[in-house]
Amino acid sequence: GAVAALALRDGSELWRAELGTASYGSGEARRDLGFYGGVAVSPAGIVVASDRVHCLDRESGRERWSSAPLRTEASDDYFWGALAIAGDLVLVGSGSGSEQPTARGRFSAYRLADGALAWSTPTVPPGGNGGGVIGQATVDPAAGLAYVTTGAPDETVPGTKPGTCSLLALRLRDGAVVWADQVYAGDTHGFDFNSAPVLVGPLLVATNKD
Repeated sequence: GAVAALALRDGSELWRAELGTASYGSGEARRDLGFYGGVAVSPAGIVVASDRVHCLDRESGRERWSSAPLRTEASDDYFWGALAIAGDLVLVGSGSGSEQPTARGRFSAYRLADGALAWSTPTVPPGGNGGGVIGQATVDPAAGLAYVTTGAPDETVPGTKPGTCSLLALRLRDGAVVWADQVYAGDTHGFDFNSAPVLVGPLLVATNKD
């Protein structure tokens, strides 16, 4: 749960921000999670996410703002992937911190200036589960789109389980899903897409656990 800045010339520590951990689950299944994904940096600050998004001052590590958690009683959201900064938005994907079957994956945008939630788009329909966004988003500013990949269902249920094991294109201005490609419909093997998709000319390339 710490973020540190090191001098490039010799590795000496310039500052360290202790932001703590977030607890998911209980008993022997309890997880205390810090930061799984890396930071994103802009002139406006350094952003990192665990159960919420934090923005730190680049020079001192002082916290400028932290967002409200996305967690509810039915959805224990945790931000797994590295963040991306697109203009005045911080983009970050989430999934269940304890693989809770009622939780849905999400892709959310926060305002870089103050941490206010601009929009949050679930990756699976109501009643679905899983579809967590584990890898970083890839942004095409000219097209106004963010591309993300999603994980497998947390609980195997009958049917195709839309939104899981998929590639999604979302509109930056409002988070609307422009298109979706479910690569593994009805997955029962846990074929998560864990990494960021990559734009190669007119192609979007992604890898998963298969």
